[in-house]
Amino acid sequence: MTLEKFADHLVVLEDVLVMLKHSPAPMFQTLCLTDLPSELLDLTFRFIPTRDARALSSTCHMLNGIGRPHIFRHRKLRLHLSPNIRMNVEYSDIDLPAVAQYARKDLLKDIHFIMGCPPVRTQIQSLLITDEWWPRGRVLVPENGDHRNPFLLDEGFYRPIYEHFLMTLQCVPRLTELTLSNLDITRDFLITVSAAPSLNTLSLEFCRVPTIVQACILLNRLPTSSSLANLNILIDPDAEETRTQWYALMLFPRIRTLSVGGVGQASFPLPDPGIRGRCHLPYLERLSLHDFDPSEIDSFSSWLRTIGSPSGLRLTHFKLHSSWGISDASILSLLRSLEAAPLEVLVIEGLANAEFALFDCISVLFPQLVALTLARRQNSYQLENRAVAWPHASWEYAQRLKTFRRLRHFCWNFFTVYYDATPAPLLAIESDFEAAGDDDAEEGPYTLWIVIGLLYHSLPIVLH
Repeated sequence: MTLEKFADHLVVLEDVLVMLKHSPAPMFQTLCLTDLPSELLDLTFRFIPTRDARALSSTCHMLNGIGRPHIFRHRKLRLHLSPNIRMNVEYSDIDLPAVAQYARKDLLKDIHFIMGCPPVRTQIQSLLITDEWWPRGRVLVPENGDHRNPFLLDEGFYRPIYEHFLMTLQCVPRLTELTLSNLDITRDFLITVSAAPSLNTLSLEFCRVPTIVQACILLNRLPTSSSLANLNILIDPDAEETRTQWYALMLFPRIRTLSVGGVGQASFPLPDPGIRGRCHLPYLERLSLHDFDPSEIDSFSSWLRTIGSPSGLRLTHFKLHSSWGISDASILSLLRSLEAAPLEVLVIEGLANAEFALFDCISVLFPQLVALTLARRQNSYQLENRAVAWPHASWEYAQRLKTFRRLRHFCWNFFTVYYDATPAPLLAIESDFEAAGDDDAEEGPYTLWIVIGLLYHSLPIVLH
């Protein structure tokens, strides 16, 4: 140890001795978590993850009594496939049929536990049902054409599983959120889901609607749901069978939130014209499209004009995300199809141009807008949201922001050099912009930011 480091240690030691002199006795915390009111503890359990709720409820009898209604609120039922099993099973000694049998046995055991324990099933509010074998079976293509894909399990294997899935859904009285992943959406599934009185959120992830069920939906032979308010659909563009999930949209005409997305940076396809023509969502208020295909924006604009009620769309929140840049002309065409909607929140991620006319059109079409987010794609290589250069200076765009009367939140991915992001505008706001009227003030990059504040000081601009 050098002399300098030894001197530093002596200084720290001296500080410790001074603290011990003033407080020789150790200080212990007198209040514990269990001293909080039970209402606050119940609220804590409500917001923490299920895994943490189970850990916290196992610490003492008091917390177990408060947390018991929450530790079973979310359950997962999955036909498990270990990620350690390699794809090239042809050269492996793993007995996949035996592994599949054990996975089914474990799954049925979990289902029997839920069905045989009323205190558990009455507390379940969120349920995830997934098949982890089907994605591997779809991706794996055997090199030998005569060799059967070992990950694709036959109908007889799945029959008892689907029967138990249906029994589980029917015996969970307080279910509010259901996620179905990599499953065949059978007729009985849709009937059970439509009849669930408390279910308000349904998520379909890479599921398939069989042909016979598609025909039943088109012929109006399946009941519609009157309680479901939120529908999430996740489509794999490379798996054509997952596109059939669009048929489910016709069974939930009263949804208020619709979220559709693809996988990675691949764009999901729109439903077929036959589905679009028969799908009406008069109560839709929030619409989110992630990984949208720019080439289908005209078809989507036409669909929006017919999807609402006779009095027009009720959309208040709209988000459009595209990994590829969309021209201002196409965006304007889309926005005009939303003209009658009382939009309050608008998010567009994937602008190719971002000229002034776009800002002017948004302010005219949606005068009630409260929040606006715009993200530009600088070139075809930029597929994610990050700070990029925009065609014009920030203060020029600030001129357009004056026309928004109710806007309170604005976010964009405008690239700002480090020396421009200074506290100068904040100081000017605090002084009521007295510095801006000083003729002797030095001209420089800070002046532009003060101009933004002068033009639109009531708007909290968020710069990314």
